[in-house]
Amino acid sequence: MIRIKSRASFLLVLTLLAGFFADTLTVHAAGTTFVTNGSTSIGTFPSSLPNNSFRVNTSVTNSASVTAISADFVGSSSATLSSTSGWTQVQSVSADDAFKQIALGFNTTFNGTSYNSAYIGSNTYITFGSGSGNYSGLSASNPAIPGVHMCAADNSYQKVFHKLDSTGVMRVRYEGTASTSGTLGSPNIVYEAVFYSGQSYFDVHMG
Repeated sequence: MIRIKSRASFLLVLTLLAGFFADTLTVHAAGTTFVTNGSTSIGTFPSSLPNNSFRVNTSVTNSASVTAISADFVGSSSATLSSTSGWTQVQSVSADDAFKQIALGFNTTFNGTSYNSAYIGSNTYITFGSGSGNYSGLSASNPAIPGVHMCAADNSYQKVFHKLDSTGVMRVRYEGTASTSGTLGSPNIVYEAVFYSGQSYFDVHMG
């Protein structure tokens, strides 16, 4: 048992604990968060990330709607996958300023253009048409690629997976770190993005 001998010491302990948990739970809250057509912002999120889920709908060109939805994680929202059964792993080492192209197996539409793949950036943005490792000065035009920034910053990923939830539904899972390197199996950034065949929307669940 720890004995705290004075009120001042007690308050100091509370302050230190509060700082520790704030750093642990919201370490990746900073960064750029918006929907972009590659040159300008076309949509904003109705509430802050992380720890929220949203549907990004670009059925109206250059006017994205982002609405809150219920969380729907297949894996843990705050830890590495406990079982990889059914998943295909495409990233298994720590990587900085990188991206992975994920073939969806179908066409999905983003801002009026049809795509059959999505690019998962280590710096916590999803782009369409091409990928990017840009990490500095991130904005609606940097990288100049259509997509979604989700607390985008100079982050890194250690694991990336994808799986077909059902016919025409592809789920991609990102496990990363709010720094330029991290330890496999110890993420402090986790999200799952769900893409739908023939639709102009996709879902983002961010832990």
